[in-house]
Amino acid sequence: MMGGFNIYQAIGAELQKADQLAASVPEQIGMLTIKTANRTIKEAALRPNPDALWLSLWYEGEVWAQ
Repeated sequence: MMGGFNIYQAIGAELQKADQLAASVPEQIGMLTIKTANRTIKEAALRPNPDALWLSLWYEGEVWAQ
């Protein structure tokens, strides 16, 4: 330890601060959904792969406008 600095306490304090911030973040604000990148990736992995509707240019679930 250098000069009374404890790395473990500093890391613990940062983790505690991050937990408090995460707890106060709302799940949704209007139409905007707020979630972590890890949660988004996990949810996307659970979805089925979309079928190609026209070659590899247009897939099921995509919007087409002319």
